[in-house]
Amino acid sequence: MFGEILRGEYAIDGFRNRELFEHARQRHPKLRPRAVAAWITRRLRLSRAHGLIFKVPNRSLYRITEKGRTVMTRALELREYSGVKLAA
Repeated sequence: MFGEILRGEYAIDGFRNRELFEHARQRHPKLRPRAVAAWITRRLRLSRAHGLIFKVPNRSLYRITEKGRTVMTRALELREYSGVKLAA
């Protein structure tokens, strides 16, 4: 999910739960829509609790914090590095 959140199209306007839902449905078409929606909602709630994203007041938008941008980028790099190291 970090990869979807860090997409450039969300850098200025932010992102909505619905947009992440569409990406997740494309990646996992066999899962039930309610299960995907619940998974995304839990991830957004955890990300907010850890200070990685924040909700824009009076709108259904989320934006990434500086801490979130750093942590998510490092997590993706670590995942890629671990995969390359394990493949070697």
